[in-house]
Amino acid sequence: MDFKENLTANTVFQTRVIVDGCTNEGSIVSKKNNAGGIVGSMDLGYIRNCLGAGSIESTAGNYVGGIAGISKGPVVSSYAKCSLRGGNYIGGISGFGKEIIDSYTLVKVNESRACVGAIAGDIDKGSNIKGNYFVSDSIHGIDGISYAEKAEPIDYDILISKENIPSSFKEFKLTFRAEDKLIKTIDFNYGESITINDLPEVPLKEGYYGKWEDFDMSNLTFDDEIQAMYIHHVTVLESNEKRDEGLPVILVEGKFTEEDFITLTKNEVSPDDEGILEQWRIAIPDDGENTHIIRYYSMEETNKPLVYIFSSGSWNKADALQDGKYLVFAGEGNDITFRVIGGNFYYEWIWAGIAAMVLIVTTAWVKRRLKKKASAEG
Repeated sequence: MDFKENLTANTVFQTRVIVDGCTNEGSIVSKKNNAGGIVGSMDLGYIRNCLGAGSIESTAGNYVGGIAGISKGPVVSSYAKCSLRGGNYIGGISGFGKEIIDSYTLVKVNESRACVGAIAGDIDKGSNIKGNYFVSDSIHGIDGISYAEKAEPIDYDILISKENIPSSFKEFKLTFRAEDKLIKTIDFNYGESITINDLPEVPLKEGYYGKWEDFDMSNLTFDDEIQAMYIHHVTVLESNEKRDEGLPVILVEGKFTEEDFITLTKNEVSPDDEGILEQWRIAIPDDGENTHIIRYYSMEETNKPLVYIFSSGSWNKADALQDGKYLVFAGEGNDITFRVIGGNFYYEWIWAGIAAMVLIVTTAWVKRRLKKKASAEG
């Protein structure tokens, strides 16, 4: 081409070009129309033996294709194994095509509105479409309709038996990322399944708990990228058991998830156990903490109630403070049994004990005095 003549900003050149044997494995993102793995828009020219193997997306436009966004020239003997996302006219080979011949696709449409097809979103009048095949359980060949020997579905095993099928049609992987960092890739065969035990651990993040976004782990048929989701810790769990005012009997502080809950069981107290107001057992979900702060709402008003926690075969007094309506104390482990003793009973027991000791001491003193007096008189 000769560019010796003066050019302006509005100068446009058109030429016929043959694109042969090109491969795209990168991710393509367009803000507007015409996003394609090999070309965006092809008014003239010829494409053959090309492979679109990267994700293609238009964030606010139409015409998205694994090979071409729009193809008005021939696309022959080409292949697309890619994910597609856009508005209208989304196609495995072309978003909108005129001549598509002897091509194969295995594509996944993540988002679309209208005119979607595994071969083409839609085609031009008087088009030449023949010998194209695809694998999909969710989309049809051209604009919601499949055509025998033109845009026809076939089984995966038949697809990969075709001559010259690219190796990428036989290779699949799940990619796990956390905040743009690659955590792990899992290779799998078409139709295989994985279990939760195959998933990598979500990296820790201060103040959050992490989990992988939901996805179907059975019958995997396409590459996918799984992102870690970080959610603020739930810092307090409350019991389902409530007092008459509607306030929970127990609150437990920790680093919990939205799915976590505590299980509260009330233990029967023997009539012989005087002074015991209530006895409870708390099952706390494992949040990685050894100690939890527990808030207990007593069913009766008492003077300085006491808390005893059952540990190592005996009842041990816990340090407890009154905070509004709740008695606050710390418990170790995830299975805690505690009882609450009324303060009045406790102090009555102490005073009774003191009185008994005074009586014993006084009696002993009186006996000694009487014994001395008897000795003196004898």
